[in-house]
Amino acid sequence: MIFIRPEILRKIPRITPRYDFDFANITGPATHVYAVKFYGTEDTHKIDDYLTSIGYERQGNCNIDNVCWRGADLTETLMVRTLKSEKGVIVQVVYNFTSQLDANKMTVNGSRKSE
Repeated sequence: MIFIRPEILRKIPRITPRYDFDFANITGPATHVYAVKFYGTEDTHKIDDYLTSIGYERQGNCNIDNVCWRGADLTETLMVRTLKSEKGVIVQVVYNFTSQLDANKMTVNGSRKSE
């Protein structure tokens, strides 16, 4: 199966020679999750350096084991996680289209537009 990968996953450093890509459509059309899984490492330094170099900011832990990164796109969150059960790293790009709809309802000063 061939699917389109976000540019950031196409350009992310290949930290191991063995990796694969995945895609999931969560809760209907509201959330798309693209992922790359690297096998045989737990070192995320090259990924962290790359994300910083292209303007992403580390947000800290957003889930139990995920470190989240944010860029300019309000619908996009990057999650980087080392796997505990096997030696590996997963980088997920999550597009939450419902957050874009919520952001469009906000005005510049943060108050809601009248609907």
